[in-house]
Amino acid sequence: MRQVPGSLARYAGFAGWGVAGLSALVVGLELARQAAGLWGVVAASAVLPLTLAAAPWYALVVWKTWLPLALVYGGGTLATALVLASNPTS
Repeated sequence: MRQVPGSLARYAGFAGWGVAGLSALVVGLELARQAAGLWGVVAASAVLPLTLAAAPWYALVVWKTWLPLALVYGGGTLATALVLASNPTS
């Protein structure tokens, strides 16, 4: 039988992955829109995995703001830690 606190942490981790993923999508497409307009969004959508990985780093280097990087990568890392901590090994 599963322990309730472990299950809650696991579900919180899955929700964290969803929030981090959606925030990465919003940040990436908004940065593409501000940098290159509509065609930037179209191009960013065509190479979406690259956009999701590179956009927070672009914001850090060009705009000197670390918040998108912390939101996307920090949120994903925290969610992964929650899921792994709630999954006991046999």
